[in-house]
Amino acid sequence: MCVSESRSALFNRAAFFGVAATVAAPLVLGPEAIAEAADWVGSLEVHPPLAHGFYGVIAVAMALGLGLDYAGLNAVKMLFWSAVLNGALAPPLLVLVVLLTS
Repeated sequence: MCVSESRSALFNRAAFFGVAATVAAPLVLGPEAIAEAADWVGSLEVHPPLAHGFYGVIAVAMALGLGLDYAGLNAVKMLFWSAVLNGALAPPLLVLVVLLTS
């Protein structure tokens, strides 16, 4: 194996872990934020019988993702438009936060 092939394999692994982290982070961080806001016990370290709400949010998110997949929607297009929406909403929300905190 030459150097360029090993770099390509390393890049592919790094890209895979980057994509996996990008996909997995919202699945874990979203339910943790909701659990904290609702004052529930919520962590992957807690067993499911002790954290019904936390694991319920994860189950609903997974079911919603599965439903969107079976509906035939393009995940990349949804990701693109969610980024566009995020970019459009971020400046007014930042202004609102600054106005509320000053």
